[in-house]
Amino acid sequence: SIASKPSSVYIICRYNFLVNRSELSSLSRKFTNLTINQISMHGSKGKEADFVIIVGLEKGKYGFPSEKTTHPLLELYLPVEEPFLNAEERRLLYVAITRAKKRAYLVTDMSRPSSFMKELLK
Repeated sequence: SIASKPSSVYIICRYNFLVNRSELSSLSRKFTNLTINQISMHGSKGKEADFVIIVGLEKGKYGFPSEKTTHPLLELYLPVEEPFLNAEERRLLYVAITRAKKRAYLVTDMSRPSSFMKELLK
């Protein structure tokens, strides 16, 4: 087993509601040698765990990169979009992946993988 000794695990997602809290508790009870915590991609900045599991890497409104449209009024207050497609979301994924001290796992539904997952698989 990769995590045969006590290890820390972060389950990282773009949106906190994507992780079921009762399933998280169940995993913690089942794998007593693991300290399992859920954290958002933004919240993971500056933190690290032995293992990272990144979930929600599917295409869609709440996928990653998010396809949720921003209200036009809010757009007025956001910085000008960078020429590289989804640049900020790419940086956020990089932050999430690099939180792992030992290994990062990226989880997607292969029937609708995000554009980032398709790029990584190439």
